[in-house]
Amino acid sequence: MLQEQEDKESIISLSIFKRLSTANLVVASILTIIPVLVVSFIWINDRYDSFQKDSLEIKTVYINHQKELLKRELIRLSTFIDYEIKHNKLKEKDLQTYLFDRLSKVRFGKDGYIFIYDYSGTNLMHPILPKLVGKNLINLKDKNGVYVIKELLKVSKNKDGGFVNYIWHKPSIKKDVQKLGYAIAIDKFKWMIGSGVYLDEINTILDLKQEKLYEKIKEDIEKIVLIISITLLTIMLFINIWNRRLKSSFDEFTNFFKKASVENIHLEEKNVCFLEFKELTHLANDMVSMRERIQNELKEQAYRDPLTKSYNRRYFYDVSNKLLQLAKRDNTNLSIIMIDIDRFKNINDTYGHQIGDKVIILLANKLEELVRNSDIVSRFGGEEFAVIFPQTNLQKVQEISENIRKTIEKEIININNLEIKFTVSIGCSTFNKQKNGTIDNLLDSADKSLYIAKNNGRNQVC
Repeated sequence: MLQEQEDKESIISLSIFKRLSTANLVVASILTIIPVLVVSFIWINDRYDSFQKDSLEIKTVYINHQKELLKRELIRLSTFIDYEIKHNKLKEKDLQTYLFDRLSKVRFGKDGYIFIYDYSGTNLMHPILPKLVGKNLINLKDKNGVYVIKELLKVSKNKDGGFVNYIWHKPSIKKDVQKLGYAIAIDKFKWMIGSGVYLDEINTILDLKQEKLYEKIKEDIEKIVLIISITLLTIMLFINIWNRRLKSSFDEFTNFFKKASVENIHLEEKNVCFLEFKELTHLANDMVSMRERIQNELKEQAYRDPLTKSYNRRYFYDVSNKLLQLAKRDNTNLSIIMIDIDRFKNINDTYGHQIGDKVIILLANKLEELVRNSDIVSRFGGEEFAVIFPQTNLQKVQEISENIRKTIEKEIININNLEIKFTVSIGCSTFNKQKNGTIDNLLDSADKSLYIAKNNGRNQVC
């Protein structure tokens, strides 16, 4: 907690200095750099938006033009097929063969060609990929999940046919690219004839334009960064000169706070100004108070047993020696009892150490309940406890001990459907100038009484 307080003080100290030392830098940045950035961003964004708008317009015009050409050519071929069906005297099968031969030679530019499928989706003619002929491709999907043939068959049965966008192999570059296909139905033969144009050419044109735009924007950004950098360096140089003078005064004030916190000196808020300095004064005073409180808490923790929270052996000796001196001076009684859990090893071996710990904790809690506030309970170690009774004679301490023994004997610990009981043996001793003039003598006497209680069958007070 103390470290957190000191860290908080350091953060506020830095905040004060930062506020005072960089005020001019912040103002200068707002007045120069930020407007430059905002204007630059708006300008670059407008250029990019304009490019996007022009690109979309170019692409739309190109695609519409290709659609018009594609539709016109397919309708022309459909008219040609209808003419041949009506006027050609060949048998139907021979006529189809004749039409396949004629249509397979039709080309639109470098990569345009005619393909024919029947209504079931079986390829009847493909001049570029002849290996597809005879295969049913009704369930063929492109990379985007479009059922290409199924969609072409569907739109072909419209009055004037229809368009489908899909991904298809481009022969000249041997890659799959975006294609705009058009299909129209020939009901006489239950054919779907179609063709398409690849859209990568317009994308290539637009990519080149975009690349040039990016290069131009990159150059502009480099110029903007250079301007901002020069501006920043100039401002920082000016502020650095000013800060050297400011830091000298600030360091002197900060060192005063550090000295005050170390030497536990409370600061007077009325002697400081600025909100941050007043808050720092509060923190410094809080830190002094907190240090004192933490020292007391640490001292208390050093005297406590971590398992039971009862006092430990160290505290027992510190207090008992003082109480013994008071008993000698005032000629009053001072008694001690030693308490040990009977057959504690069996409890650990039978139920485990966690249950053993619960037994020890229960005993500690009961001892705190059954003795007076002026009596001091301490855990000596393991399953052994000692209690100091100021101004208490042997008869009285034996009565208290017997009450403790009976109470513990009746206690039951319920764990996992098990009822666990235990007993204690207690040895008592009272201060006597001739027999036990020291705490060690008093403890030894109580320990011997405890030994007798154990030998006499346990669960006894001696």
